[in-house]
Amino acid sequence: MLALEEGAKLKPFDRELLVFNPVSWETHLLNEGGALIVAMLADGPQTVEKIQQAYRLALPDDESRNSCDAAVVSLLSQLSHLGLIRQDPPAGRDADW
Repeated sequence: MLALEEGAKLKPFDRELLVFNPVSWETHLLNEGGALIVAMLADGPQTVEKIQQAYRLALPDDESRNSCDAAVVSLLSQLSHLGLIRQDPPAGRDADW
């Protein structure tokens, strides 16, 4: 399961999302795909599979399942690198991705 880092502040901005990380004091502007993922995680921990399913439903029909699923994995990696998401339970146990 993946979760949004505690204390992250979210502010919608059109179809994008501003995310403030209180640990790094950095603010990130996420595109529509990143905004979808972070908004889901703001509602509570999610599995990678559930995020991928929601991402596929939100995109146009001409996107292939494999490209959508790969895009989610890439976005999750970037969000993790920015310190905005974490494994829940914390890393060290079975990782989802």
